[in-house]
Amino acid sequence: MGLGNCVDAALAYARRGWAPIVVPRGQKSPKRRGGQKQRLTEDDIPKHFGGSAKNVGVLLGEPSGGLVDVDLDTPEAVLLAPYFLPKTGARFGRPSNPNSHWLYQCDSPPRTERYADPLGGTMLVELRSDGCQTIFPPSVHPSGEQVAWEQYGEPASCDGSELRRRVGMLGAAALLVCQYPAAGSRDGYCMGLIGYLLKGGMQAAYVEALITAVVTVADDEEVATRVDKVQRAVSRLGEGKPLAGLSKLRDVMGDEQSRTLSEALRRWLGLSQGVSDLSDPLDIPVQPFPTDTLPAVFREFVAGYSRALGVPPEYVALPLLTCAGAAMGRMWRLSLKNTWQETAQLFTAVVAPPGSAKSPALRHACYPLTQLQKDADERFEGELEGYKAKVDEWETAKAEGHTGQKEKPVKPRREHFYTVDVTVEALGPIVQGSSGVAVIRDELVGWIKSCDAYRGGLGGDRQFWMSVWSGWPIRVNRKTSEQISVDRAVIGVTGGIQPDMLYELADQRGRLDGFVERILFIFPDPVVSLWTDDDVEQDAIDAVVDVFRLLRDPPCEVKADLALSEYVTVTLSPKARQCWKDWFNDNQVRTSEADGISRGWYAKLPNHCARLAVILHAAHHPHGTEHILSLDTMEAAIQLAEYFRSHAHRALSVFEKHRGSGATSLGTRVLKILGRANGGWVRRSDIHKSLGGSRPVTDVLTATLKKLEDRGVIKHQRTTTDGRPLEEWRLIQQNSSL
Repeated sequence: MGLGNCVDAALAYARRGWAPIVVPRGQKSPKRRGGQKQRLTEDDIPKHFGGSAKNVGVLLGEPSGGLVDVDLDTPEAVLLAPYFLPKTGARFGRPSNPNSHWLYQCDSPPRTERYADPLGGTMLVELRSDGCQTIFPPSVHPSGEQVAWEQYGEPASCDGSELRRRVGMLGAAALLVCQYPAAGSRDGYCMGLIGYLLKGGMQAAYVEALITAVVTVADDEEVATRVDKVQRAVSRLGEGKPLAGLSKLRDVMGDEQSRTLSEALRRWLGLSQGVSDLSDPLDIPVQPFPTDTLPAVFREFVAGYSRALGVPPEYVALPLLTCAGAAMGRMWRLSLKNTWQETAQLFTAVVAPPGSAKSPALRHACYPLTQLQKDADERFEGELEGYKAKVDEWETAKAEGHTGQKEKPVKPRREHFYTVDVTVEALGPIVQGSSGVAVIRDELVGWIKSCDAYRGGLGGDRQFWMSVWSGWPIRVNRKTSEQISVDRAVIGVTGGIQPDMLYELADQRGRLDGFVERILFIFPDPVVSLWTDDDVEQDAIDAVVDVFRLLRDPPCEVKADLALSEYVTVTLSPKARQCWKDWFNDNQVRTSEADGISRGWYAKLPNHCARLAVILHAAHHPHGTEHILSLDTMEAAIQLAEYFRSHAHRALSVFEKHRGSGATSLGTRVLKILGRANGGWVRRSDIHKSLGGSRPVTDVLTATLKKLEDRGVIKHQRTTTDGRPLEEWRLIQQNSSL
């Protein structure tokens, strides 16, 4: 082929429309600055490649007319490539890793992506395009091996997005082979994997192709048995039966490894982020709580109770942060700009099954606030005794006709820090006399059931709570007294709720009214709370109580500074502002790409993030003397926001499943109807009839059928009967072709 030396090779590559560059012999990349910007003509090549021996690099992507290199970095990836990559006439490698570079020509090259094993760190596959270069034959690899062509023909033409999808499957397959378990655990591994992929929206044909490749390359002796599980899983979905998924992978791999593996698969394969109407919520991966984001005094408190109660740390951290925000009340605010300020109120929910110790965790987490309430009650009782004595003196003086008597003493007002009464009638006077209040409910369903309790469900309490969260002034009209007005009521809400009761928080008419989107959920994997002798040091508890006291009642010198303002106003440092701006813009893009209830929740995440930021800042600086929020605090708040995003995926999936269709999702109900036909065709009109009294409108059913068809779970056909057009659907068997 005339490619025995680098000059001839570089000339040949240039004549093919590729962009060769000079790379030092035995190295993989140009060392001099601007090396990748080099563009050589045929006349330039002899001069640049002459003299001492050199390697030939080729710029990928746009400089070489859309040339893309799929770099197979492991033996497993090389073995798997024929299962997923299109055939191509241009491949090369080196003796220890032959056939490891497959070249393609793309009109619209995909972006460069790298697929590394998140559990072991090994690079598996690279999709190399714009911004990359690869050393081509006859270069010498840093190992001393010479790079050589396996086939020096034409790179296959390929659509960029399709190549990206196939390389993603190849990377996923290589990862799954690397993590393939020993005999005895393989059945559970494959069952969990199949369920996770199907529930994530992957077409059954692709799942079958992936499983076939993985079990074959992993030298599993039961290939046919493993692959057959795909069809059995599809059938179970069609019958509406439970299907193993991430929970099964956890049994095989453990919590941390299964979570990491599933997150990589979700990204590489483009799986649903968790609002599939066919998913078990616990199959949706969630992040562990980032305890290190908390200020040290909170961190010690949370870790201590987590160990002592045998519960996840977020069971304690979430209500603690909510109560801290209530203690801060109207005193603190974060000013993002003149037109956007946030106070510290949060609506939060711990989603956990009965017997998970969420109630003891809630009680202990709220202790600092209840201690402040105890202090306030004692002060009030003392002030009340003094008030009664003054009233007696005033009435005696008035009865004796003393002139110049002062006005009747004003009755002291009890300061409130928390309440369990959530009716608007009761909250009015509580909020009027307090800077901030927490509503603490062991079961949050009671919060919703109390809405409009005295108005036959026709009042506006639900709207009242949404307005409170948004910072609107509140007006409470009471029959027995004058109207109560509060310009900015800071009311935090926290409590627990069982997964089966979660949908009770939704609007009864199935509307997306924005209420659920205002709640920060945690929905961790269930744990067994075993006995432990661990306990919490009293010093750790007292330290948090002291911080809470300062948050509500700053030192006198701070109060003097606030003479003209009721706020400790916190602003962002320049670095914190840039960090916020970058994250905010990224979230806006993600919001525009989301739909349904997730879109609304994403849209409110910046508000949550800003509120978390000011709570963290205040806990770091409770004396109120530091008014600049640091980069570290903003990064911690963003990390918490992303943690809550992952848990929202799990919680919101419950609402998506139930919204508009009672206790069972529309997709699942349709699959049950088709499953009863035992593979036969079912008319659209019969599906409508079988849905019974809760039949959806035509457009909703059409969208659901289309979604299931796109997944490869059902098949659609049009036919005629007596000259009338008919539409029919049935469950289908899948093949394993890509």
